[in-house]
Amino acid sequence: MSMEKSEQGMPDGLPDHAEVVAYPVALFLGFLIPAIIADYLWPIWMADPMWRVVAFLVFAVPGGIFVLLTFPQFRKAGTTADPYGNVSAIIRTGPFGLSRNPIYVGMCLMHLGIAVGVGGLIAVLVLVPILLIMHYGVILREEDYLERKHGEEYLDYKANVRRWI
Repeated sequence: MSMEKSEQGMPDGLPDHAEVVAYPVALFLGFLIPAIIADYLWPIWMADPMWRVVAFLVFAVPGGIFVLLTFPQFRKAGTTADPYGNVSAIIRTGPFGLSRNPIYVGMCLMHLGIAVGVGGLIAVLVLVPILLIMHYGVILREEDYLERKHGEEYLDYKANVRRWI
C-alpha cells in the first residue's frame, strides 16, 4: 500500500515539520541559566580568570559566529530555521557543508564557552543531558522528517556531511 503525498510533499496525515520535543534555544537556555545560578550559589569550581576569558573566546565566540553564518544560508535557500517549520530546501553551502547541524554545534560551543567563562562546573556538566535530549528529541526527529520530506536528496546529503563536525 503506497502513501500518497500531499501538495507539500509529505505523506497524507503526517505533519510537514519535525516533531521536536522543544525549541533548541529554549532547551540550551533552560539548562544553562539555572546552572549558572546554581554555580553562583554553590561554587564548586572557579578557574583562573584569565583561563575563563580564554575559554570564552575560544569556544563561545566561534560558536556564535558559526550560528550567525547559517542565517544567510536559510534566507538564500528560501527556507526556515524554525524546527517546527516547513523545511522547503536542503542547504549544502556555508556551515551546512561542514555539519548537518551547524546551529547546534555553535550552540554547544557557546554553552561550553559561557559555562567555563563563568567558572561553573554545574553549567559545564548540564551540557551532557542537553546533548542527549538534543540527539533523541530534536536531531533524530528532524532527520526522520527530512528523510520523509526530501527523500534521496536528504539521504545523499546525510551520506556526505557529518551530523556534527
